[in-house]
Amino acid sequence: TIVYTQSPSVKASMLIDAKYNLVVDVILGDYKSNERELVKQHISNIEEKINLEKTLVIFDRGYISLELMLFLENKGIKYLFRSNGRYYQNEILAMKSRDETVQLEINTNRTQNIKDKNIKKQALHLEYYQTRISKPLLDNGVTEILFTNITESEADIHKLKELYKMRWEIELNYEKIKNKIRIENFSGKRRTIIEQDFYSQIYIFNLQMTIQNKAQKELEQENKELREKSDKEKRPN
Repeated sequence: TIVYTQSPSVKASMLIDAKYNLVVDVILGDYKSNERELVKQHISNIEEKINLEKTLVIFDRGYISLELMLFLENKGIKYLFRSNGRYYQNEILAMKSRDETVQLEINTNRTQNIKDKNIKKQALHLEYYQTRISKPLLDNGVTEILFTNITESEADIHKLKELYKMRWEIELNYEKIKNKIRIENFSGKRRTIIEQDFYSQIYIFNLQMTIQNKAQKELEQENKELREKSDKEKRPN
């Protein structure tokens, strides 16, 4: 008899509100799941609950792709991708300033990996895809590369830098979910048990953040007075 003792492996994908620190949507998928495809599933899950045309989705490095940009554009969603500079190098190097609207050339190399048939058909009918590339300078001297469909009239390069900075709160939330909520501490190996443990922990996290947000709001006036006195602000514990 062969006994398999390998621990269960899943890929958890979360869509988190960077302003209120609430998990908006969560997917437990196969550990080999494509992260960009999970993004599409998130959007599908929330599109009847949230006004997508008033939504900005912020992505870390590794997510940017022509397919995902077209997908979000078609949904009327504003996007902000951080790039590691490996993608669309020719267009980045051709920039004459730190903030430009550019034309991304549509070629075979850039369309061959598009999985969605409708998006691929759309891309093949385009010669270029227009987006905005912004290269704000960080405080440590490093240049950040951002791709967005936010116009300059909606947000200048400095505002884009601040918008992307909001994403750091999501990393802090991941740390809370993993190390304080202990999301990986499953009570069993069966799929049903793992899902029950996982979703109940997400519920607890959202409940905690809802209480914290309410407490923070109640402290707003007091903190305003403390700022005027150059004193330290109070935060919910």
